[in-house]
Amino acid sequence: MSKLYGMYNKSELSEAAMRDVLLRLKNEILDEDKNSVWEDRPNLSKLIPTSIEGMQDVHFRGAERTELSERSLDWLRENGKCLDNIRPGNSTIKQAGRGAFATRKLKEGSLIAPAPLLHIVDRSSLFSPRSGSEQELLLNYCFGHEHSNLLLCPTTSVSLINHSSEHANAEIRWSKTMSSDGKDWRAASLEELADEFSARLVFDV
Repeated sequence: MSKLYGMYNKSELSEAAMRDVLLRLKNEILDEDKNSVWEDRPNLSKLIPTSIEGMQDVHFRGAERTELSERSLDWLRENGKCLDNIRPGNSTIKQAGRGAFATRKLKEGSLIAPAPLLHIVDRSSLFSPRSGSEQELLLNYCFGHEHSNLLLCPTTSVSLINHSSEHANAEIRWSKTMSSDGKDWRAASLEELADEFSARLVFDV
């Protein structure tokens, strides 16, 4: 994509020719006969631009930002949650590595940070293929139950918070913020979660 963008920027291709190249590339990438992986993942295909404007937008802002919904300041004041209450740093706990530190004074019971959760419905997918049993480091940052295959992994800086059974100064609770589709996913089955590729569950710390 970057090479094609450079060709267009240098006027080596007309806009019509460039649009034709983009459409042919997308059709080839999404050819279900060659790439059956796309069949159950329609959201992934949306990340591939089909216009000059879309390609320029991805080039300058990044694919993840082009998918974000733009909200007004009034909406953010009412619904937004602060993400910079904590910062990463070297942990004061021996052998803990990195940790999270408050950037300002926080009242007891106030929100430290939200944590949208990546749901993994089969924890065995985190086993190293080399040994078949060695667990990947990611497992250390996820929440689960010994009798369930489901893992919930924070996707924000909440994952930097070190756990301590003796000196806890924060608590984790289900967020009151509903999913964007308005559904309460806490009652969803593993099968329902397996078909979802967006973070539907959220913790508040």
